[in-house]
Amino acid sequence: MRSATTGTASGCIVWVLAFGVLGLCLCPAAMFAGGFSTTLTADFVAGVVGPYLCPEGSTGEIITYATTTTDDFGNRQPATGYAMQCVDAAGNIVREPSPDYAFYWIGLLVVASVILSALLASDSITVDDKGQVSGTAEAVEALLKSNDYLKTPAKDAPPPKSGGEFGGQGGKTIDEQIAELESKGDWKAARALKLRKYESRST
Repeated sequence: MRSATTGTASGCIVWVLAFGVLGLCLCPAAMFAGGFSTTLTADFVAGVVGPYLCPEGSTGEIITYATTTTDDFGNRQPATGYAMQCVDAAGNIVREPSPDYAFYWIGLLVVASVILSALLASDSITVDDKGQVSGTAEAVEALLKSNDYLKTPAKDAPPPKSGGEFGGQGGKTIDEQIAELESKGDWKAARALKLRKYESRST
């Protein structure tokens, strides 16, 4: 009885130590990667966190704006800010632009790194002498089954066509292209073309 108890206690200590070491490595790496990816792959990040932050029937959309930042010497420098707004199928903004998507994304990566640390520290995932990893798919599947909140909420499929469709319309005016896109329900492309029309008038 004592032998079994001692074995269980030592196994728990080993798991805690392994989990701690892995967490100290993976969590900072997740935060570092999250900070960069919120700007370098902002559209992808919006597609991941949008279903959680946007009202039903809307999608996340990244916008940029001019702002300033402070360098190492305390001087103000121009910079580009990123925010996510939510728009419905008609192109109406249903959630005002906010940079909070970045914090949710970094938090999601940190949670994923903690879960990965726990899985790697357990016996469910093993690595053989040849470096082959086994048990990953089973461990992730079991985790998702027991934690539904980790699954991405289902959303309606996006329109089959997107921005850029308005290019090369055989001599059609911008207003005709906008009307055609709106008749097809491609509101995102129509909105982009309206923005181009506005910019061309401003210059």
